Amino acid sequence: MGKKTYFINGKYYLVDDETGDIKQLIVQDSANIPSEDLRQLVKVLAIDHK
Repeated sequence: MGKKTYFINGKYYLVDDETGDIKQLIVQDSANIPSEDLRQLVKVLAIDHK
């Protein structure tokens, strides 16, 4: 259960495993990422790569 991201034809899509909802993700290069968000992202990536 959860959400998965797919890269298709140069676009990112987020698919919800439970509901089947699909959303297109828009990526901004210039966005400033808050430091707390970066810490959480590092934790998630560390767990996924064990």
